[in-house]
Amino acid sequence: MTGEAQGREWLTVQELAKLADVNGSRIRQLILAGELRGEKIGPVWTISRAEAARFLSVYKRRRRSKERREAP
Repeated sequence: MTGEAQGREWLTVQELAKLADVNGSRIRQLILAGELRGEKIGPVWTISRAEAARFLSVYKRRRRSKERREAP
């Protein structure tokens, strides 16, 4: 986690995007589609650490599976 994220119970969209190696707009799309639970605090979307861990686990598994299918 980034230094500023340590000790908090939540992550920002940008922090989660960096961990998932995706664009922040993709994280916002997933929140708006209901595939990722987030809470909007003022202008900032936040994601709980538990939800971020769940998302990263599923997302990385899907990504590895896709890469295996596309490999020659």
